[in-house]
Amino acid sequence: SQQATLTDVIKESLEGSLRSIIGDMTIEQIISDRKSLQDAVVNSTKTDLAEQGLQVDLLNISDISTPGSDYLANLGRAEAARARQVAEVKEAEAQQVSEFAKIQAMESIAERQRDLALKQAGIKAETDKANAEANAAG
Repeated sequence: SQQATLTDVIKESLEGSLRSIIGDMTIEQIISDRKSLQDAVVNSTKTDLAEQGLQVDLLNISDISTPGSDYLANLGRAEAARARQVAEVKEAEAQQVSEFAKIQAMESIAERQRDLALKQAGIKAETDKANAEANAAG
């Protein structure tokens, strides 16, 4: 039928353009920039479809897969591993900053305790001296 033929023409035109365009892209580009891929396919097929009296305004790429291959799954696992690694480094850095702050606080407390002990010893020495002088005087 004419409808089936028209559907086949549209499908072949879109698939041909899609294959041509993705042949020049990396898998990472295809996955990360679907909008550009969709726009490129629509622009590429405009002339062919216009000759048939058709116009494509929007193309939706619903799924990207590699049948018979685990490439995309492995790519996702590698990306997840990188994200985990970055998170672990950030966590270690945050822990290091926290430990440094604790050490600084402990040093500050120790310095204040030392200053207090020195003041108390000085006051005790003055008091002992005054008591000794008072006892000696009478």
